[in-house]
Amino acid sequence: MTPLRLVLAQNTPGHSWTGMGRWAHETAAALRGRGHTVSLWFSEDFPRRVTAGRLSVLRYPSALGRRLVRERASFDAAIIHEPAGRRYGRARRADPSLPPLLLMCHNLEAEVFATLRDAAALGFARVSLGQRLKTPLVRLPQSRDAIRLADHVLCLSQRDRRALVERWGLPGTRVTAFVNGAPAVVPRRPPSGPPTVLFVGGWLDVKGRRVLPPLWTLVSERMPGARLTLVGTGRSGPEVLSEFPPSVRGTVTVMQRVERVQAMADLFARHHVLVMPSLSEGSPLTLLEAMAAGVPVAAAAVGGIPDIVRHEATGILFPTCDSRAAGEAVLRLLTDRNLSEALANLAQREVQQHTWGGVAKAIEHAVAAVRT
Repeated sequence: MTPLRLVLAQNTPGHSWTGMGRWAHETAAALRGRGHTVSLWFSEDFPRRVTAGRLSVLRYPSALGRRLVRERASFDAAIIHEPAGRRYGRARRADPSLPPLLLMCHNLEAEVFATLRDAAALGFARVSLGQRLKTPLVRLPQSRDAIRLADHVLCLSQRDRRALVERWGLPGTRVTAFVNGAPAVVPRRPPSGPPTVLFVGGWLDVKGRRVLPPLWTLVSERMPGARLTLVGTGRSGPEVLSEFPPSVRGTVTVMQRVERVQAMADLFARHHVLVMPSLSEGSPLTLLEAMAAGVPVAAAAVGGIPDIVRHEATGILFPTCDSRAAGEAVLRLLTDRNLSEALANLAQREVQQHTWGGVAKAIEHAVAAVRT
């Protein structure tokens, strides 16, 4: 394929230890490995007054659109994170000679908001009055317009692809879904010592923050020696632990942030089970990394997770917002070591089909389709 010049832009920091930052760097590396030139634009590449504060949702798309128009001669296509694509999409609609817009949907904004509202009704999320007013008035119209203006939409789950085609009315030829890449498989020996469970993610409602305390209370009552590690919470230990019943706080360890790749690999090696009680997900890197590391997984059957995990074959899936089912899934993996080993072994074999090279090829094909 003819080498491409691509811009990949998202209003997040470029830190490689965050999910969005790691996705951008891995995708760019894979594209570069196939001969393309990729420019990464993160929030730090724009003035702080544009990317910080509540008004960034309005300022950043405008600033990004203006910069892309100014630098139009330096790239062949722009890949923009979903909420920020509207301004450039409108510019391209007015001037079709501008390079194509590919919108990157890590998790459809409208679907996430609907999920959080439903979860709030069950007590597993909180959606403030401000969010209920601002999101439908500002954030969702931005995303909706960007999706409809984009030349092509990239997404990370078949669920989102179906929503875009069946409910949003986009032609199937304008939507590409793919699974993120997994790291290389590493040999694993199940750890010794007390049963250990790992959770990786920000301490956010969408990550299952309100599912986890009752889930863990059930596990701890049935298996008093079990230990839970929370990694990457972004919040202090006392703040996070305050949401757990006092009776189980002594069994929980909080690690606000882990930056080094080797430190994360060591954590996978020391834990018996990964639990992912998310309310919504795209193609979670942590899940792919755990499977590659040979850690049995129990995860909510949401978003792109069922595209990665086959229930009872490569992991255990449970219904979202069901802390009891989640706790039972974790207990099953902790108590039935034969099952855990069988699931982990098959997961390690199957996860090898998901590569960053495959992500790069999917993007290549999408760009080629809109440039013909």
